[in-house]
Amino acid sequence: MQLILYTFHRLAMTCGVVCVVLSFAGTLGVSLPYLFDHNSYFEFFGDRDPTGDRFWLAVLHILPAIIALMIGPLQLSDNIRKFVPRLHVVIGRIYLCSVFASTFGALAMTPYSLGGTGNSMGFGLLAIVWIATTATAFWHIRRGRISKHRAWMTLSYALTLAGVTLRIQLGIMTGLIGMSFAQAYSIAAWTSWIPNLIVATILIRYSVEG
Repeated sequence: MQLILYTFHRLAMTCGVVCVVLSFAGTLGVSLPYLFDHNSYFEFFGDRDPTGDRFWLAVLHILPAIIALMIGPLQLSDNIRKFVPRLHVVIGRIYLCSVFASTFGALAMTPYSLGGTGNSMGFGLLAIVWIATTATAFWHIRRGRISKHRAWMTLSYALTLAGVTLRIQLGIMTGLIGMSFAQAYSIAAWTSWIPNLIVATILIRYSVEG
């Protein structure tokens, strides 16, 4: 019985890792073209930025967000924190700067979100909560409150993953359910990050109680 449970656990973990890697790859595949291909940018933002004046604001949002997305798991790694604490500090500072830069770009682009005011509010609130949780995590570690720092960092990275859940939800809603992209985008402006916070909060409470 133990062998069956162990095999099932390993299989579930493997499937989870594969899903995460594919999700990351899909997110990068969608986001990176905006950085190097103006045509991709105009295809999405053309009606709201016909002259391309805000292209660099999009780059400022996307590039640091990708950095935060990629280094976040390293920052949450217990092994790095315990055995290479200096690296943990360096990664943390890079993550902090990435979130702050990406948030600035996001807030600057928010008024031009596809779908109007409702979407702007959703993504704008996401940006504010993202930078707030990250700043709070930094504030706690500066005062030596390690457990609170880790809890707030978990919330911060859950919001960083909104870029991943956004693409997953858009794929499900447009590909499987048959919604238009505009409809799906209006829903995902909120559902791409609020459930992340809920799940992260449950995990934090479970780890504290455990």
